[in-house]
Amino acid sequence: RLVTAGEWQLPEIESGIDLADLRILLGLLIVVQGFETSRYLGASHSADQRIKTMKWAQLLSGGIYLCFIGLSTVLFRGDLGSDVTAIITMTAPIAVVLPLLLTITAVGSQFSAAVADTSGAGGLLADLSKDRLREKWAYLVILGVTVLLTWIADVNEIISYASRAFAAYYFLQCLVAGVLARQQGSKRLFLFALLALICLAVSVLGLPSE
Repeated sequence: RLVTAGEWQLPEIESGIDLADLRILLGLLIVVQGFETSRYLGASHSADQRIKTMKWAQLLSGGIYLCFIGLSTVLFRGDLGSDVTAIITMTAPIAVVLPLLLTITAVGSQFSAAVADTSGAGGLLADLSKDRLREKWAYLVILGVTVLLTWIADVNEIISYASRAFAAYYFLQCLVAGVLARQQGSKRLFLFALLALICLAVSVLGLPSE
């Protein structure tokens, strides 16, 4: 309706970005990453198949994020605040039932993400320990850390902590990839080095949204 009426335009809100805003943006990395669960399905699927599924998952999810942000910018307002649930308030003018549907969808998606991430983390701990730490005990460790974080931190802080942890892990992965690229004389060495620097910046500089 806004497009056909010629009223599609960005709202007049403060759009300046300073160093603190950039650090908060780095702290939100976890919002647009993930989908690495298939990495731990090596017992059932080949490496090529798992790599292909992770690439397609990242491309599809990235496209969905970009489309959503592009279409929702007209709903941005200065009074929405920085809480992670601001999207519920933002979508209220579209349809009365939409906030309820988004809430139900968010709960369901986070539950499935929690199951997938727990499974992935359990597999990762077992893999890093060379199976010295059995998966059932790895899940118990993960559960304890999760309960502790939920008890001592709010949602924004948890997102920031998780982003830093992911970024630190990806930093190490980029270093490993860089070493292998150097040994093979691959031109991707510089790409891995750049990604490693970005991940290190996220891990060190990321801040929670207030």
